[in-house]
Amino acid sequence: MSEQTIQLIIVFTFMSVALLIGLRGYRITRKEPEDYFLADRSFGTLVLLLTMFASLMSAFTFFGGAGQVYSSGMEWFIVMGIMDGFLVAVFWYLIGSKQWKLGKKYHYITLGEMLGERFGSPFLRGAISIISLFWLFPYLMLQQMGGGYALSGLTGGAISYPVGAGIITLFILTYVVLGGMRGVAWTDVFQGILMIACIWIALVFIGRGIGGPEVAATKVLAEAKSIFTLGDSWTPQMIWSASVSVALGVICFPQINQRFFVGKSEKILQRSFIIWPLLCLLLFLPPFLIGAWGRAIVPGLANPDTVLSVMLGMYTPFWFSALVISGAMAAMMSSADSMLLSASSYLTHDIYKKFLNPRASNKRENFMGRLIVAIFAIFSYLASLLQPGTLVEIGLIAFGGFAQITPLLFLSLYWKKTTTYAIIISLFASESFYMISKFVPGVPDKYFGLDSSIIGVALAACLTIIISSFSTHSRTERLELFTHDT
Repeated sequence: MSEQTIQLIIVFTFMSVALLIGLRGYRITRKEPEDYFLADRSFGTLVLLLTMFASLMSAFTFFGGAGQVYSSGMEWFIVMGIMDGFLVAVFWYLIGSKQWKLGKKYHYITLGEMLGERFGSPFLRGAISIISLFWLFPYLMLQQMGGGYALSGLTGGAISYPVGAGIITLFILTYVVLGGMRGVAWTDVFQGILMIACIWIALVFIGRGIGGPEVAATKVLAEAKSIFTLGDSWTPQMIWSASVSVALGVICFPQINQRFFVGKSEKILQRSFIIWPLLCLLLFLPPFLIGAWGRAIVPGLANPDTVLSVMLGMYTPFWFSALVISGAMAAMMSSADSMLLSASSYLTHDIYKKFLNPRASNKRENFMGRLIVAIFAIFSYLASLLQPGTLVEIGLIAFGGFAQITPLLFLSLYWKKTTTYAIIISLFASESFYMISKFVPGVPDKYFGLDSSIIGVALAACLTIIISSFSTHSRTERLELFTHDT
């Protein structure tokens, strides 16, 4: 049996285990939207923490993180491993706890539903969902790209990029369509543990292969010392921009935001936030070091996102490379499955049920949710075949888009003077500004050294405060939903 065949057997064994765990959720998931999308709000600390963690950590972390350090330096670890570990925990504590109380009391399933009811605006509900789906699409595509890179690299091209991306899409689709949130969360626990264990063992193998930490550090200092200095593209302003943009964006990522609703208690939610910074350090440190070592040992890679695969091939046994790729696949699958489920809930609960078929039964809504999962996955797979950019570039753009919603959510939860007009105008103004800065050629995407995502966030907050101060609450608003003790 060839080495390549053994590697494939290892990878597909781990993927199959994840599939079987996910399918187990099908046996007990009821045909009701709240159970399919939120697992009846029943998660304890371990499941909630690991499903949040695994839903966010992805190809963006494994391949993109190592590749970003390889190409530009240590700034990426400062942004994702340190600053965002703490910033995200703080923002989640402020917003997540309040949102959990509201979800528990009023049985909200999506962010759009919660804000739409507070402001008495079906239009706002639909707008939040459509904007969220717009930004979710490229981040889901990123996972499929990562799957294509991983399997193609592992097999030396025997499995082509399109086939690799298609395989990971098919596996995920199967257990998401059948198992719902329970199937997704249970696989996230398995995948979260797997990804942390694999990347740390990989670090040990590669470090020993190089000659030990001292030899590795000496090589980096001698041949890639610039990796420890700030580059032209990562100025202090841009480090702050990326850190704040990602931290704010995480809050309104549909697959993360919905997990504010699924905890069994508020204490469980808060306990998860406290542990979060430690998990970030555990997962981001190894890719950072491997990327830095790779810069010194294999300079000049045409695609920096492949540095992890290259280093594994050089310094680890063939069978272990397959294990680490399994960990990376776990990261991609655990993010993609959660995104698909969230996309389905937004499309089904906020658009189909609200606007297209208000009389749809729970059974019909449940069926449409499963169907929409498949449709959304197929379209994102087709888009992934275009390979439109690096993993980090795609991820950061998506984070910035979600970040525009977060100041509006925060003000809605904590400032009772916030009005419908202010929220709608601010949402479209900030999102339009951000989209134009990123997608229209010739328009700058940096101002005063800051990324346009931060300027958009400031614009959204300022407009909301100013317009709310000079406008009155509409007759359809339900101010009491957010101001009464929940």
